[in-house]
Amino acid sequence: DKTVISWVAGAGSVHLTDWSCLSGREVILWPDNDGPGLKCMEKLKTMLGKAKASSIRVVSLPAGTPQGWDLADPLPDGWEKATLNKLLNEAA
Repeated sequence: DKTVISWVAGAGSVHLTDWSCLSGREVILWPDNDGPGLKCMEKLKTMLGKAKASSIRVVSLPAGTPQGWDLADPLPDGWEKATLNKLLNEAA
């Protein structure tokens, strides 16, 4: 089972959330496909390390992913549920 969580107010506000609830948890980060989203994932990795997450992996979006795309948007052409699962399973 996987649980999806996020924080309020966008990439610039990730530091306002208490991430201690993820202590001891395996975490997979899914970035937005833009500069602020990617930068946010780096900051969040550091914060989750301090919160003692047991593992932290980041999804690598494939070439051709539309600029600015995120999980709240419709899936890009050719993507389906299996694409999402593959990206989650391959997260480094």
